[in-house]
Amino acid sequence: MTRPTSGHRALALDFASVLLVSLLILLAASRLWVMAIGVPSILGLRFLARARLPDSERDLSVRAELPFFLALVLIGGGNDWNSVHRHHVYDYTVPAEVPELSSIPIWMLLYWGLILRFILTLSHSRLLALPPLADSLVLFGRRVGGPVARALVILGLTVATRQSIYRAFEHPIGSWLPFAVALGLALVVLRPDRRRILLVVATVVVGPLVEAVYIGGAGLHRYRLGWFFGVPLWIALWWGLAVLGWDELGTRFMLFVERSVRPRASARSVGAPPARPAS
Repeated sequence: MTRPTSGHRALALDFASVLLVSLLILLAASRLWVMAIGVPSILGLRFLARARLPDSERDLSVRAELPFFLALVLIGGGNDWNSVHRHHVYDYTVPAEVPELSSIPIWMLLYWGLILRFILTLSHSRLLALPPLADSLVLFGRRVGGPVARALVILGLTVATRQSIYRAFEHPIGSWLPFAVALGLALVVLRPDRRRILLVVATVVVGPLVEAVYIGGAGLHRYRLGWFFGVPLWIALWWGLAVLGWDELGTRFMLFVERSVRPRASARSVGAPPARPAS
């Protein structure tokens, strides 16, 4: 599989976008109208700036970027809404537009799309230079299955850990143990390369640190069992498992969106009937 690549300017742009939203959270998380205007404005400027980047900098075409981003909002925001609003795994402590429908403000749902997009931009960056994705699993020292089998394993581990945290988010051991087991299984069966392992380790550290800043500096949200500056152990393990799985599933989904968009564009331009001469 040809792996998409993103240049240094694309990575800097997405990093700057995440940084700006983070600064806005620290300064005005409790002011709904500021966040409701500020976060979409940052995203809009990010889209405009990204459209001006040369093709060599982008891992996705301009035409596919918006539908792909909206899908990421549904994936990331939908997961957060399910965890927070339906299962009450943790709570947002900032104002929301319609708390009866969603205790998560709309700007945060949009921000989840940016977070997922940044992870992919980072994993595709020439800075990390991650090798292509593997096409098989490793079981008892033998390579078996294919890309579909790998995707099913990642999805299975994701669903299993989400279901476990819905039921045991207040248990001092049951909250994090399934995530530790799932991450261990993922490392053994998916057999990521050394650079991906370093990315997972860095994410396990940086992800909770950022959340600790949001919690302590802005009072954005509140966890049960928040032992690490308000962040529970299971979140750190979840960040590692999530970045490992999202690098693969997100990349394959990105290629699917790109393929879905390009044929329609070429069909309109190549397949359009010739214009009739004026009579």
